[in-house]
Amino acid sequence: MKNFTFQQGIEVHEHQFLDFADIRIGKDNRLFIDPYRVHLAALDGDVWAKKADALISSFFHTLLAAASQKDFSAIRNLILNTCEEINDTQLGFSSGKPCGNGASCNLIFPAIQQMIDQDLFAQGLVIDIADIAIWAPGIGPDHLSDWVTNIVWPVLHEFTKSQFLKYGLSREPAQPAMRLAWRPSSTSWENTAYESYSCDGHHILLCPKKFLHQKLLLSAEDFLTRQVLTYRQKEHLDQKTNLCRYVSKADGSITIKEPSKKTLRQYEVNGQNHLDYVRFHTRENPDLIRRYHEQPEFLPGSTEHFISDAKLDAILYHA
Repeated sequence: MKNFTFQQGIEVHEHQFLDFADIRIGKDNRLFIDPYRVHLAALDGDVWAKKADALISSFFHTLLAAASQKDFSAIRNLILNTCEEINDTQLGFSSGKPCGNGASCNLIFPAIQQMIDQDLFAQGLVIDIADIAIWAPGIGPDHLSDWVTNIVWPVLHEFTKSQFLKYGLSREPAQPAMRLAWRPSSTSWENTAYESYSCDGHHILLCPKKFLHQKLLLSAEDFLTRQVLTYRQKEHLDQKTNLCRYVSKADGSITIKEPSKKTLRQYEVNGQNHLDYVRFHTRENPDLIRRYHEQPEFLPGSTEHFISDAKLDAILYHA
């Protein structure tokens, strides 16, 4: 087995007993860092998530300020060389060894530029870095994960160090490396020296389990289903349109019910770009995106929105 625990001689191979995802070394593991799950874990009091969430929030609000001013030079400086894949996490879609084909400035910058041109920032429809994967069709979970990894890697490095100390592992000798790190105090990137950790000849960064999933918690299709179509159901019912359902009762009375989401998909959504549909109706009602963020109800100690230990076992040990 090529998993980290096997390579390091750790006699624990079940995620219920581990704080980290037991990645397979030397190949991409099909998991992604989800910034919104990091945020929920921070709300739940997770120490590592709090540190990561603070970095993400600081970076996003700096980006938001630049986008609000349409300062494209500042935006480019914020993402230049700081959104590419960091292979150390061993996460992503590559079928073999990590090859760094994830996000890049050439992908992220045009997406943000288009969102600015569409007034999505100005209209308050981008309230979290996770929203970029909703509004930008070319930004998938792997791209967002790569970008966020660049922001939180100092936390992952500190977490990795803690796991090496916990299990009494020795760090393979290596020259100090340099990498850009986000500094909230200066709201800028600073070239930072750090001591890398390795396993089986590969640089690694271990990830807390709650940071990871196979898909993003917030997505355009999920937003469409949970918020936009629900909103449209109410609109149709209030206006008693011909798409509503008329149900006859035993006493002869008729009850009007909202159209099903299946009906709305057939008569309203079908034939047009889903994102265009979502964008049009969210502009009419900006509260939809705010309510969508509030929908994953935070309950202290809840594991509902996080990947299970059994699922991690299946992905990393048995796939």
